[in-house]
Amino acid sequence: MALRRSKAKRGKPHPYSRLGDAITFDGEREIGITTCGSCDESHPTAQGFLNRNNAKFAAYLVSWNPHASEKWIDMSIGSFDEPDYPNQVLFACRIGPVELSEDACTLVTPTWGGENPPEILGTRLDREAALAHHWLPDFWNAVDWLVFNEQYFL
Repeated sequence: MALRRSKAKRGKPHPYSRLGDAITFDGEREIGITTCGSCDESHPTAQGFLNRNNAKFAAYLVSWNPHASEKWIDMSIGSFDEPDYPNQVLFACRIGPVELSEDACTLVTPTWGGENPPEILGTRLDREAALAHHWLPDFWNAVDWLVFNEQYFL
């Protein structure tokens, strides 16, 4: 299986951030429980906001699926300008076993917000749109930080 390079556009990072800037949690995270639609097993979730250089940068939802040994991260990135959140986009990834590897992190289509997500979550990007989006490096940077700092990953 050949590895495929991302065709993400470079040079236009999130307007309130640059790669390498300081990411922090914004307030307390909400810990919840959700039920798997396929097996009815309950599992934990965590959601909250991330700041970058003291400005709100992203909202995230992490879901664990222990029976599949995987985690799902949906992340809305944008300026959070109310009332219509004009530049919000919604990315997602799955962390878990893949063919020929123990664990990998792969882009997936977000599911947060259901069929019609609220405006604050933004435009849902499927895998192909996410691969081409100029904020993809910001998303991966935030995912990397979240994996190492969200206590429920440990």
